[in-house]
Amino acid sequence: NIKNDIWKVDEKIPTEPELVQGLGVGRNTIREAIKILEYLGVLEVKQGLGTFVRTKNDFSIVINSIHHSDLYEHVEVRCLLEIEIAKLAARHSTPEDMRDVIACLEHRAATNQQDVANFMLSDKKLHLAIAKATHNKALQATYEYFLNSSYQYTLELV
Repeated sequence: NIKNDIWKVDEKIPTEPELVQGLGVGRNTIREAIKILEYLGVLEVKQGLGTFVRTKNDFSIVINSIHHSDLYEHVEVRCLLEIEIAKLAARHSTPEDMRDVIACLEHRAATNQQDVANFMLSDKKLHLAIAKATHNKALQATYEYFLNSSYQYTLELV
């Protein structure tokens, strides 16, 4: 919508619930997309006022191509990101970060794998805890987008 000039620079975009309904995707997907677009400088979130188009640039083309890639491509990107996330988390994590990762790991181990939705949620929390331990917000937001996308694809297949 930014790329096609439906939303103009300085214009407020629809609310999260409106985007969820209009685009037919989950709320978490919308939140992560907004985070990424905010990081890229395309959107600006103003607390209590809404989210506004800040600039129209080539990043919208990149996001569009990411959105239209398939599950295999998302998994490939996730694998590449996870290697770097593990390295950075090992370098930058705090004792508190490690406690969070261990708690998430224990929770995932205790979750029944037959309950696919709950197991995937606990697995997602573990992966996000590791990403958070990198202390790199751009990497976290990018990874969370691909993690959500691959989980969404998986849930659609189950």
